[in-house]
Amino acid sequence: MKYIKYLLIIVLFIPFIVLAEDCDISKITITSIEQTAIEGNTEVIDEPSYQGRNINLNLKMYEVGDSITYDLVVNNASNEDYMIDENTFKSDSDYIEYVLSINDNSNVVKANSSKNMTLTVSYKNEIDNSLLTNNKYNASNKLYLSMNTAAQPKEIKEISTDPEASIIEKPIVKEVKNPITSSIGFKLLIVILLTTIVIILLTVINKKQYNKYFILLSIIYLIPTIYAVCTCNIEVESTIEIEKIPRLFDTVVGLSNETNACVEKYNGEVTDQVGETVTASNVYFNKCVDKRNIIFNNMCWQMIRTTETGGTKMIYNGEPVDGKCESSRGDHKGIVGATGSTTLNAECLYGDSFTYDTTNNTFTLTDTTTAIWSDSTYENLIGKFTCENTEGTCTTLYNVNGYESNTTAYTSSYTIGDTNYASIGTSAFNANYRSPAMVGYMFNKVY
Repeated sequence: MKYIKYLLIIVLFIPFIVLAEDCDISKITITSIEQTAIEGNTEVIDEPSYQGRNINLNLKMYEVGDSITYDLVVNNASNEDYMIDENTFKSDSDYIEYVLSINDNSNVVKANSSKNMTLTVSYKNEIDNSLLTNNKYNASNKLYLSMNTAAQPKEIKEISTDPEASIIEKPIVKEVKNPITSSIGFKLLIVILLTTIVIILLTVINKKQYNKYFILLSIIYLIPTIYAVCTCNIEVESTIEIEKIPRLFDTVVGLSNETNACVEKYNGEVTDQVGETVTASNVYFNKCVDKRNIIFNNMCWQMIRTTETGGTKMIYNGEPVDGKCESSRGDHKGIVGATGSTTLNAECLYGDSFTYDTTNNTFTLTDTTTAIWSDSTYENLIGKFTCENTEGTCTTLYNVNGYESNTTAYTSSYTIGDTNYASIGTSAFNANYRSPAMVGYMFNKVY
């Protein structure tokens, strides 16, 4: 008698045992993940990896708008259709956004087939400075995309019954329950059989009063078996480091906090905004004319002041020497140029490019060839540099611009000496000749 209650427990849990055997979610796997697009300054620290239903990403981003896109393939090797619950794939991060799109606009992964999806990870909102450590922020996320065998619309073909119509198949979409397997009828038979056996046993042992309770419990336990849903999750685990790039504006403002600072705050009125004069709130100026240079594109730029709109005004300040900018614009040596004509009627050495030495004030040709200027050779010499002799080093360098005669070429000549530079906007065609007003351009300078 004491074993009867153990038998009852086993019988009651049979539906769950059957359910567990049928939900083989190991047949849902990721078979491919491939990077397809990258925007902004996004860096891939480690190539994306996947195993089973797990994906791992390791990225680095710098500015809002940085993003990366992957194509991934999910394979369903089971005999059941799985439906993707897109509402489960959400991130609680305020800064990193994850967007999953399904390529064929259907959220059903058919049995024994694959589904292509697109995953985009992007830096969507500016990180609060209070969250930065050493100007960096680590965002770790774990997201789950749930897939299950819930009720799905299925297409059933119906034959027209109109006697005058030809036989036409009309697709009708109906809501059809998708149980775990096709063996639900068999399960039902097993549960009924076991229930009957237990009822007989209860009757034999004269415990008939428990029959109605057992029948009710059997029905309750049978319901999840009949309408059971297999659920599995695709897990995306990401580690994204966000390194905030300091703006030049912030750097200039920071310099104002230094002891004996060259940068000071301006408290007067400014007219940075079009047609409006306002009291300065973000304007800092550099009072040390020989300091506060930055090197950009291998050129020195002296910071003059900031603006109300968060910008920084700068002026070209020559080229760096040994990785540093000279302390004074007037003391810096550079290339001084002039345009004219040069007689080239003898054998000369020509070079495709050159280097120069500001200590010895000399130029040295590179990638050289020897030729005589003539009607038949001039075309190959235009654009090259020469010392107007057969030497590869000289103090005056000529750049061949065009043909004047069989003995003479149009050239630009260059020497090395003290220079005021080809200032920004300096050009005879500029209304403000010798003015740095045309920010962004330099006369006679290619960069």
